[in-house]
Amino acid sequence: MYGSDIGKLNVFLQTMPNTLNNVSSTLIWTKSGTQGNIWHRGTQTLDNLNSTTMYGWRIAFEGVVGKSFLGDIALDDIFLSPSACPPSRTCDFELGLCDFQANPAGSWIRQQATNLTNFINEDHTSSTSLGHFAMATQDNAK
Repeated sequence: MYGSDIGKLNVFLQTMPNTLNNVSSTLIWTKSGTQGNIWHRGTQTLDNLNSTTMYGWRIAFEGVVGKSFLGDIALDDIFLSPSACPPSRTCDFELGLCDFQANPAGSWIRQQATNLTNFINEDHTSSTSLGHFAMATQDNAK
């Protein structure tokens, strides 16, 4: 997802009941805006797909265009597995610290580029000053 006018990418789980009518579509994953000119990994664990009331299921990808043609969305290496997704050791820090823990406590914090002067003016994930990153604190840095 790269370009100045990216819309969004939606992933839906579509299920069909045994009666073969009324396909149900549930949004299970979404990203919007430019994500930079690099590949990113996305994972989603799906549960309860072996229901006796369900005839079948499928995954649907929807690319929503922006205001112009200045953007591209690409998918690659799609993989389905019968087990849960393994935990990812990557984090963009946009929603929190993921499963990372500072040791000692407080030795690094989640920070936004807009709160800093003469330092970082944007983060690598959103390419804006509104993005977040983890930063070592001076008092506890080693």
